[in-house]
Order: sequence, then structure tokens, then C-alpha cells
Amino acid sequence: MPEFEQESMLEPLRHRPSQQTSSQLSSVASSRLLAQEGSVRAWQIREELGQLMSLNLGLVRTHESMSAALSALTALTHRAASVMVQDKGLVFNTDLVHAFELQSLLDVAETIVASALARQESRGAHYRSDFLVSGRCPVARTYSLGD
Repeated sequence: MPEFEQESMLEPLRHRPSQQTSSQLSSVASSRLLAQEGSVRAWQIREELGQLMSLNLGLVRTHESMSAALSALTALTHRAASVMVQDKGLVFNTDLVHAFELQSLLDVAETIVASALARQESRGAHYRSDFLVSGRCPVARTYSLGD
């Protein structure tokens, strides 16, 4: 392969953030969570999120139950912004890990609710009691692009 082709192939790699930048961002987020004073713990919101998803987005879904889930999910997301990390240690801090995982769980839950609301048919495990007949259209896909 000519040298100029190799150089052009490496160009996208030169503009990627360095590992140090990524770890610095993680450190800032960790410091923010550790310093934050709040009254709610990550496990409490995680438990409520599980109940919310099981109740409103279980086997049988309706537009009303999914809309209720979306508004409750918005409230949980606002509460999650003030999560308290009780363990202030920096080594093997599972409390801090749970706080980070909570944000990911909320993002995934939002994607599930949005895509379920967009699908206006019963297909496979997605059963909507307000749309009993499966649509004849090709399967649509929902993609979520993170912030």
C-alpha cells in the first residue's frame, strides 16, 4: 500500500479524544457525584424504575400505560439528578457504580418507551391491546443516538 494511502487511513484516528480526556471526564463526573448532597439513593430510583417498566411496559401495553410510563420516567430522571452517593471512597465503590449505571438504565428505559409508543401494532412480544391485528408493513427499526 502506498505511503500516502496509509496516512489518509490514519487521519480519523488523529482526531479522536485521547484516553486521558476520557478518564478526566470520568473523574469530573465521579467528583460531582461524590460531592453531591441529596436524599435519594440510586438503588431506590432503580427499584422504582423496575416497577414502572414492569407495570406499564410488560406483556400487554396500551397507549395510556406507555404515556403514563413516559411522564413517570421524566420525573425519575429529574430525581436522579440529585442522587446521593453515601460511600465517599474511591476504591471498590459500588455505590458510585450504581449511580453511574442508573443514568444508563434511565436512557435505555426512555428508548424503550419511545420506540414502544411509536410502534402502533401488535408484533411478536410487543402486544398492544389497542392494536390487536399485526400490521402487514415491513418491520420498522428504532435507533437511539446518545447525547
